[in-house]
Amino acid sequence: MKRILAIASGKGGVGKTWTSVSLSHALARLNRRVLLVDCDVGLANVDVQLGLRPSVDLQHAYLGNVAFSQVVKPLDSLGFDVVSGRAEANYLHGLDASIVTWMLGELDHIASAYDFVILDLPTGLELGIRELMLRADYPIIVTTGEPTAMTDAYALIKAMRRTNKLRVPGLICNFAEHEQTGFETLAGLVRVCERFLDVKPNQLGVIRRDRRVPEAISRQTALLECYPRSDAARDISAMAKTFLTWKAGR
Repeated sequence: MKRILAIASGKGGVGKTWTSVSLSHALARLNRRVLLVDCDVGLANVDVQLGLRPSVDLQHAYLGNVAFSQVVKPLDSLGFDVVSGRAEANYLHGLDASIVTWMLGELDHIASAYDFVILDLPTGLELGIRELMLRADYPIIVTTGEPTAMTDAYALIKAMRRTNKLRVPGLICNFAEHEQTGFETLAGLVRVCERFLDVKPNQLGVIRRDRRVPEAISRQTALLECYPRSDAARDISAMAKTFLTWKAGR
């Protein structure tokens, strides 16, 4: 069964890309074949966080300069593969319908080679983002306890519901001061969604605030590689294990 996880956020600054990178690494450490795709065609930063300097990226493949398989870069030291997006793209402006259709077609061909394909989506509510979330096996929304982050996460869930009322997203609370406060944040968001949107998102887990995270990002190194015993590393590793028994559903 292909397992395509689409990770999104309604608001920037909630650690969405870091979560995508760290979850990919955690699953790879559990001996799973993982492909991480940076779907941002304007402000991509997976390569920045990992210190990569790709010679080809998603834009090259979309424009037909290279095959999609040629932009898949194995990260031998981390154990998973990456498709880089493009920062300051000259030709692509957002996930329009043609890009989304092309990307879904390419992923359909390549996904069978992996246990998990993780899509790091751009921030926002645009149609292309919602389409990839709805077409993935599991849409995931990253938020924090900040009111603006929760409001934007709710807005993204609401926008998804307008398109497909059967899809139930998963929620991750990042930057939580304590595990309990993080789950309280998720529970509050779930209650609001149940009341006003008639949907009960799944609480996937909490990642505690950890000073080691910005240190790892500044070093352009994966957290689990340089600080595997940190609080955030333990949280993301525990979360990864929950996906091993997950089954796709609508």
